Amino acid sequence: MLCLYYKLMKAILQTQFSQDSVRKNLSTQNLKKDKFKPLFCGKGFYLNHQNEFMLIEAELNFLSKKNRLILWTILLCCMRRKSDWYAGSVQFKREKQTLLVNNSTDNKSFIYSLFQKVGILWPKNVSTELTLLDFLTTIRIKPIPEAAMSGLLHFFIGSYDLEILNYEPLPAEILNFQIQNKRILTFEPDYKLWPEKIYGKRDVLSFLLHDFIHAEHFLSDPQNHRSQIGFYKFIQKILDQKILQEILLTTEFNAPFSYLISDMNSHVVHLLKTLHAIIFQHKSTYLDATHPSEIWSRIIDLVQFNPNAQVLTSALQNVNSSLFSISDANALLHFFQNEHN
Repeated sequence: MLCLYYKLMKAILQTQFSQDSVRKNLSTQNLKKDKFKPLFCGKGFYLNHQNEFMLIEAELNFLSKKNRLILWTILLCCMRRKSDWYAGSVQFKREKQTLLVNNSTDNKSFIYSLFQKVGILWPKNVSTELTLLDFLTTIRIKPIPEAAMSGLLHFFIGSYDLEILNYEPLPAEILNFQIQNKRILTFEPDYKLWPEKIYGKRDVLSFLLHDFIHAEHFLSDPQNHRSQIGFYKFIQKILDQKILQEILLTTEFNAPFSYLISDMNSHVVHLLKTLHAIIFQHKSTYLDATHPSEIWSRIIDLVQFNPNAQVLTSALQNVNSSLFSISDANALLHFFQNEHN
């Protein structure tokens, strides 16, 4: 395990931590016919299926908001390719199930019945008596990334605490949710609005899958999860101290910074290196703003009262330089994990 840890840290240190690399890694499957992309379903898809949506809404209306969202996600994914959605079986781990299902989602014919009502082909080799839990733990859907399906499953069994919103939150709101140990799911419940609903470049289903992937990246690994929370708490300290006040007024910094605090769930060293890079990247456009070196020095000052201040100061000074070492990364990792407490 120790060998694997150092290999991971070496890989992290050698990677060019760009936002593009994070975006590219969001989709883990490489299927020939299709792949997860920002505009997953066009306007025509949502317009052409309004009658089916009405039938689904009637069937799901009595369920909890959480189970309705999960079933809507599954049904929308499968309706895209009604006769070619099935990608085979998979066996997700089913341990630590903390949620007992006490409604019709536990009925062994409920999902099959929904598929029949809206004309989604049910594979011949798949039992028609799958519960929702069975479906989430054994079925793969083309071309949904495994991370999204894992996020769906863990949300259903209660191991992921996700907040359902009917709007796209601002980056500062998402930062606050993450500090509180939560990720969010944006879901507009009125299907009549879906044809015109776009979140940045994403349609309704694409944005849901994007949120489930982020939930998986934020919550799946306990150590990485704790260190991410610590990083976001550290970001809040930086904001409270108004260290970034001047450069936040520039689009060149504000846009990537907003992405960093709300849409980049990754290893904490990656996050820190990205913060350093975007502070220094556009220094020529800051005009009369404080010089990036002064900004970074003020950020380093935030660790001066830590018992390990000298080591942390050195590690922060070395960020994104040839001097940055595995011991620096390790010191910062432990620091941010402790910031979680």
